[in-house]
Amino acid sequence: MILEAIDPTYVKSLIESINEVVKSLSHLSTTLQNITRGGFDESSRVRTRVEYLDDGYVRVRDTSATIDILEMLKEFSWGFYNLAEVNALLSRFSLDDNGRVAIQNPPNLDVALSTRASEETLSALSGKFPSADVLSDTIGNPRTTILGSALLGFDGTYWRRVRVDTSSRLKVSAEVVANPPNLDVALSTRASESTLSGIKAGTDYLDDIYGRLDVTMSTLAKLARHGRSVSPSWVLGSEMTAPGAGTSLVSKTVTSGRTGYVYGLAVSAGEANDFKLVWTSGGTSRSYRIVLSTKGTVLLVSPVPVNEGLAADGGTTISVQNVNAGSSGVVYQAMLLYAEV
Repeated sequence: MILEAIDPTYVKSLIESINEVVKSLSHLSTTLQNITRGGFDESSRVRTRVEYLDDGYVRVRDTSATIDILEMLKEFSWGFYNLAEVNALLSRFSLDDNGRVAIQNPPNLDVALSTRASEETLSALSGKFPSADVLSDTIGNPRTTILGSALLGFDGTYWRRVRVDTSSRLKVSAEVVANPPNLDVALSTRASESTLSGIKAGTDYLDDIYGRLDVTMSTLAKLARHGRSVSPSWVLGSEMTAPGAGTSLVSKTVTSGRTGYVYGLAVSAGEANDFKLVWTSGGTSRSYRIVLSTKGTVLLVSPVPVNEGLAADGGTTISVQNVNAGSSGVVYQAMLLYAEV
């Protein structure tokens, strides 16, 4: 609905004041809508329902589907008779020369924004930092700012980079290192490598001594009985009937690289005869005669070997032989108590 105003200047001033109030609102509460008669137009913009047009005409907006002339006249008359309320509302705002609401600075906004860092300043600061790199063990000289972790050392004139070897170990070359409190004598006054080597050579024999002394009771028993750590055993010859002269009634071959000892022997015959213990010692043939004056048995056992001092050579044979031929039907037999080391 459009009405023509008698005093266009007054109506225009009144409506423009109401418009300024409405446009300064960020939202429309129910109370503000009632005071300013504000609302939203078809484009969802905040507008007053009373609007001044050129040439002294006034438009009253109504969003209802039907046109109610009476309500429109009330809406229009409200704009003139509520000027006091509008002025009271306007007095709560501070307007600038252009009629815009002037917003006061909050307490902590105590300096002008122009005094703070500008985009140009911040951009220059950003240039002080290098671009990010992917870390790796073989990275080249990495770029860093002086605020970074650049490990440097001062030589009195220049700052130099700390260096590592190809195994990533820190290279250190100290001109002077203070002695710790307990390093109170020169190293040259202490025992040298040659001195310690000489002492070691003299003590190496202790291990051998301990090894030799570390024996069991059974070994001691052998040493006490036989004079050496051996356990003699019997070598039994077979029975022989009427053996020829010089027949080996029993024999034992000494293991190569060792020496043989006879700790006893036994000879049995059904008639008198002479017998010999035969062996080789030092490459020379040796013998020991046993005389059986009548039929019977001779048994000899001794803790000291029969051939003590003349041990049988390794690889040779020790035997007991009958000197004379045995008679027909007469049985002979012999055995050796033997050990070797």
